[in-house]
Amino acid sequence: MLSLFKNGTDLFGAYGIGLAIGFFGYYLILSSMVARSPNFDADFFLDGRRRRPIEPMYIPEEWRKAAGSGMGESLRSGAPSAPSMPTTTNPPAPARPNDPI
Repeated sequence: MLSLFKNGTDLFGAYGIGLAIGFFGYYLILSSMVARSPNFDADFFLDGRRRRPIEPMYIPEEWRKAAGSGMGESLRSGAPSAPSMPTTTNPPAPARPNDPI
């Protein structure tokens, strides 16, 4: 990081101050939004706790999947989510008696 700034200048100090302002500014804005919301309280900062939506509200299943961890999944955009594997004409090998199912 230090190689980005010339020696003898105050640019690294300004960078650090800007980084701190951005971090704490984000935290203050998030804190004020959590304080104003009826669905969140201070427990949100501990483990993400929040109130469940009331009954007429729901999250569609395709959105729930998209908002998940995203590991191993991709969003649908009209194209197949993964390239198709080439098919083989060979029959599967018979299972051996000691193989776990």
